[in-house]
Amino acid sequence: AENPEFSKLLKEQEGYSIVKTVGAHPVEFCQVLFPWFIRVVDRVSAYEGRDHRYLWIQSFPIDEDHEPSLKSYPLLHATLTSIAGYARKDPAGFLAHLANWQISDRMMVHRLLCRGLVVVAPHYPQEVLAYLLADSRRLAVGNMRNAYSGTQSVIRALAPALSPGERLQLEQVIYAWTPHPPRPDDDEQREKERKEWNEETRLRLLKAFPEESRSPALRRVILEMVAAHGPVRDE
Repeated sequence: AENPEFSKLLKEQEGYSIVKTVGAHPVEFCQVLFPWFIRVVDRVSAYEGRDHRYLWIQSFPIDEDHEPSLKSYPLLHATLTSIAGYARKDPAGFLAHLANWQISDRMMVHRLLCRGLVVVAPHYPQEVLAYLLADSRRLAVGNMRNAYSGTQSVIRALAPALSPGERLQLEQVIYAWTPHPPRPDDDEQREKERKEWNEETRLRLLKAFPEESRSPALRRVILEMVAAHGPVRDE
């Protein structure tokens, strides 16, 4: 069962003044607040796991991109504020801490990290690319409304800063990714469905490449995939 003590901390709706305080000093607060936040979510036990994704907190479907929802949870909002502010004020320091923070297998941790990665991507593209390529679960970071929103936002910020060779490397990893692998008990229909799911998921990530960052080959692939599978929804 979920540990009510730690769940209550995440769901606390009082003390909103902490967000302004953290916003004024994000570097100092992030170095203390985010490690504490990771320890809290590590100790919540009610998680749902899927093969290709990090672990969700089942009873806490907060969408940190949805401002009205986020404002109901000042502690989470403060944590997000500290991450984004740290990345803006001291990107090298943020990336130095990333090595330890990215070890977490909790989705919420990586959703917040993506907000910092979006900030640093234009200036440190190789480090952000390395984050994406180090674990295939990072291709599926998102929230309840869009299961790939975090990854898509990072790709949008990252792709223009990559060299053509680095963009091709990221494209090839997406092409090879199989988020819905076949299972021994699949019948012919389910096997076909999994192949379609894989293609649709890859298309969602490939379309995150800004138009000006798409090679002619990528543009052609996207057109072919859209023709085969139809447009994909992000929400």
